Amino acid sequence: MVFYHAGVFAPTAARLAQGFPFDEVGPVIEDPATLPRAAPQVAADRIEGRIVRVDRFGNLLTNIDEATLVGTFGRGEGLHISCGRWPLTMTTTYGDLAPGEAGALLGSAGYLELFLRNGRGALELGLAVGDTVVVRPNTTTADK
Repeated sequence: MVFYHAGVFAPTAARLAQGFPFDEVGPVIEDPATLPRAAPQVAADRIEGRIVRVDRFGNLLTNIDEATLVGTFGRGEGLHISCGRWPLTMTTTYGDLAPGEAGALLGSAGYLELFLRNGRGALELGLAVGDTVVVRPNTTTADK
């Protein structure tokens, strides 16, 4: 979990909101530190990723990207997706599922997203950042 020190960020945000130029608010950082994004673990029979963010609608975004998903299992139907005790139905749109049904889809950013149709997945499914997401092929219909 990341905590921000209000004694630094709040005054800085206030000055920027008042129109202060960036160089008067603080020094220019020439070499900012960036943290690598954790990659999903890939094996022949599964992809194991993590929930990395919850959006404002309660949808859960993972670190499993489309290239990894398609490169491992192709675009075949029948992927088995689970997170915690929840099995999720892979779909292409939120509207493909009935209200209250849990699902997964490739979101507009190209990453696997978990959701609860007409609900807040994070809250109602009890899932959170850091939880493990497992994708497996349906052994009878997977095509590579």
